[in-house]
Amino acid sequence: MGTLVFLTIPGLVLLLISLAFVEVGFNRLSGRRVLPWQRHRSGSPVSAAGFEQITAFFQGSKNIEFEQRLTTLMHRDDAETGAPPRDEVDLRTGAARLVDRTSF
Repeated sequence: MGTLVFLTIPGLVLLLISLAFVEVGFNRLSGRRVLPWQRHRSGSPVSAAGFEQITAFFQGSKNIEFEQRLTTLMHRDDAETGAPPRDEVDLRTGAARLVDRTSF
């Protein structure tokens, strides 16, 4: 009977919410993430991806936002395109130019 409930959309949302509470509780109690490839505490929890997929199922514009994120991740950030300055290393002269990050 429980499996049948979780096959419905409201049941799936309830399952996702309960898993989100378990994940956040485990993270706060142990200081680690549940999944081994998410060892760092920074970033969004795994349950956030589930909520985003449910939102994308009901809102068609969310898929466009996902595609925009992927496109943005593929772009290079160069000084010529207006990106903030980065550290530069010139291998020919053996010199390095370090940018002070406290001014940003």
